[in-house]
Amino acid sequence: MINENKVNQLLSPKRFNSYLKRCENNSDNALNYYVANSKIAEATYWSLQAFEVALRNKIHAVLTQYFDTAEWYNTWLATEDFTDFHSKIIETKNILKLRNEPVNSDKMIAEFMLGFWIKMFNSKYENLLWKPLRTIFANMPKSERQRNNVAGTLNKVRNFRNRVYHYEPICWDFNATNNNYNNITKAIQWFDADYLNWTIQFCDFNKNIKLHTTKLNELGVKKVAAL
Repeated sequence: MINENKVNQLLSPKRFNSYLKRCENNSDNALNYYVANSKIAEATYWSLQAFEVALRNKIHAVLTQYFDTAEWYNTWLATEDFTDFHSKIIETKNILKLRNEPVNSDKMIAEFMLGFWIKMFNSKYENLLWKPLRTIFANMPKSERQRNNVAGTLNKVRNFRNRVYHYEPICWDFNATNNNYNNITKAIQWFDADYLNWTIQFCDFNKNIKLHTTKLNELGVKKVAAL
């Protein structure tokens, strides 16, 4: 095992102490917990990527049809209905110009962050956008296909995704971690069942969470429930 002093220097005492607290100050177990958290986070990358790429491309397709232009974001700039999006659209254009990249729909769509897309499902835009956006979720039962249900799940995925991408703990409760993964796959299923099956085929999340849950339990780490 790496020297604990080096761990504190490289990970920061605050970050490592949160793991120590869950391992009764056993530094070896805390390091194993840290590794487990990182490995399980890594195992979510493929499904998160599949979700995020599909979501933005699905939205882009329906908005292109609805606004009759692939540059629907320019239409938004011309109206106060979408004022909350204006600064991000302008910022994205400026970023592309600074890179000397073309400011076209392909580049813009790839550059918009996940929060930009999910904001479209806020209640504020229900009358403006829900009609075209609801068609994205063809496999969602009609009785459940409501904006608030979709927004709730998408925001849960976004919050989880942000913790993963910013290297924050995601495994204080392994059942919650599993539920977060299930939210990702549920949203992908709403898009397309074949796409979900293809995603799962290359995702090793279930294997990793079972492996590391078992390992931590064998080490006697508390607050880890076997799945």
